Amino acid sequence: LEWLVEAGIAPDRLIPGTGVTALPETVELSAHAVGLGCTAVMVLPSFFYTGAGDNGQARYYSELIEKVAKPSMRVILYHIPQNSGVPVSPALTARLSKAFPDTVVAYKDSAGDWNNTAAVIAAAPGISVFPSSEAQLTKGLASGAAGCISATVNLNAAAIRRLYDAARKGEDVT
Repeated sequence: LEWLVEAGIAPDRLIPGTGVTALPETVELSAHAVGLGCTAVMVLPSFFYTGAGDNGQARYYSELIEKVAKPSMRVILYHIPQNSGVPVSPALTARLSKAFPDTVVAYKDSAGDWNNTAAVIAAAPGISVFPSSEAQLTKGLASGAAGCISATVNLNAAAIRRLYDAARKGEDVT
């Protein structure tokens, strides 16, 4: 992160992934990113012990937020169960967004399951929800999603921005 900031990239343009297997390191990485002025941190659920369930995951995220203890901290919950082995359920998302409304601000759904994305939008209306990719962007926007966070957008940002703008205006984008 320091290298990016030193190279002239404004930290408020960065959203680093800080979720690792151990809570102390996740706290350290998250606190460092927040201290640099990053917009948010994207945090995987605790994935080393996969049987923690929503209660265990709620405790994990709560401890992270309480240990970082910075009012400027913003968390994007990162749901990618095909890689982490652990989901961030709609119920957990609702619970965390209610417990930490100024901190848990978004949900990145990389599972590619529209039903899950729609369930999160319904369960946690106070947060920004980002579907898995630009392939679900127009459907997502029509259903209340905020946009999408997608690696492939980096390859064709202008076209995806045009798609986003057209969908926001209600234009036919099929």
